[in-house]
Amino acid sequence: MSDRLAELLRRQHVELRAMLCRVPLLHDGAREDVFLRARRLLAVHLELESALLLPRLGGVPDHFRLDDEVEAAEHEGLESIDFDAAQARVAIAFLRHVGVQEGLAVSGQLSAREEEVVATATRLWDGFGEAYLGNTWSDMVAAASDSLSSEDARYRSGVVPQS
Repeated sequence: MSDRLAELLRRQHVELRAMLCRVPLLHDGAREDVFLRARRLLAVHLELESALLLPRLGGVPDHFRLDDEVEAAEHEGLESIDFDAAQARVAIAFLRHVGVQEGLAVSGQLSAREEEVVATATRLWDGFGEAYLGNTWSDMVAAASDSLSSEDARYRSGVVPQS
């Protein structure tokens, strides 16, 4: 894996870890804001890893999916003990994901197509371009996946986006 991608994923892991650890300390609107932003960034991050790492690994390991945990947290009242428990499961699943993903030894340089996928994911992460990803976890994952796979489709068709 390129050093640039490895560093990007590491930075994303650090930022997501910090956000997920902040949620239990917050209340009301602040809690909602941080949880919603963490959920959005998590969708972008996981889809980036799915697009670039999973093809090299030959499948979707369970630690790459946090769907059940995030969806459970979405369905609870933000000030409830059930939300706290569900959000703690999201944080634990994410930390497990990080531990396994950081232990992977994936080598090789990124292709031009993969570099474009990284650029698109970075724009989504930073909220640039067509950044709206939907209201629910499943909407966010689908929108992030579509955005990253459309980069792949444009590249294969010869229509390479300009940065």
